[in-house]
Amino acid sequence: TAYYSLLGAVFCFALMALGYYISEPLLLFLAKGKLDGAALERTTAYFRWHLAGVLLFCASHPLSTYLGARASLKRLVFAVYLPWAGLAILIYGLAARTSPMLAAQSNVPVYALLCLLLLLMSVRDGKGSNVKRSNSGE
Repeated sequence: TAYYSLLGAVFCFALMALGYYISEPLLLFLAKGKLDGAALERTTAYFRWHLAGVLLFCASHPLSTYLGARASLKRLVFAVYLPWAGLAILIYGLAARTSPMLAAQSNVPVYALLCLLLLLMSVRDGKGSNVKRSNSGE
């Protein structure tokens, strides 16, 4: 499981590097001359922050899927998803009131928090190994 999580993270970071490299030419092509230099620069910055957040979210899927199959779904919801959703609402709400760019940038800490909560649950429960624990004594 750790191998697949690591492989997924490496793949996501490779995609992020590719996205950063081609973002400006791609957006320039898609805009078809409708954006001036400043607007293209802002759009590229938004795109890059959104890309980083979405790829962090994608990097969380292998561990999320594994924990969903191996752990109690009720515990997963209460230990990971509800705290994450509450903090995400708070972070996005504050960021959106401040500026659109900060709202785009907040994707990274929000999805990094999800990855961290999933990793903490995995480590805390010993679910990172491929050995199935018995339920005796619980």
